[in-house]
Amino acid sequence: ATCACFDEFASSDCSVCAKGHYGESCETVCVANVTCGAKGRCGWDGQCLCEGSYGGPGCTSCSNGHQGEGCAEESDWKTSCHSNGRILEEGQCECFPGFAGQDCLSCSAMLLFLAPPSLGR
Repeated sequence: ATCACFDEFASSDCSVCAKGHYGESCETVCVANVTCGAKGRCGWDGQCLCEGSYGGPGCTSCSNGHQGEGCAEESDWKTSCHSNGRILEEGQCECFPGFAGQDCLSCSAMLLFLAPPSLGR
């Protein structure tokens, strides 16, 4: 007698993940052309492993050091975003939490920087 596997499992004894299913219990679905935008492949855990100069979840943004159409332009995110953000594919800065503005030089409304107290007053 042969048992039928749940959709996420495969093989004669249902011990491996079916195509497009990943993770310890095969619950994560990843299809490289869809999930990774055809710019990467699915890793063992179903997370995208981005190719070339692409990065981020789903390989939808440029990796650090790249910007522009197709993430083909090299850039210095430390200069462009003052080390307070990363450069998106469009060449704009996406600021890290606590920073704001076109070049991430401003503090966000929720963050207040306080100068350390002077020593030896």
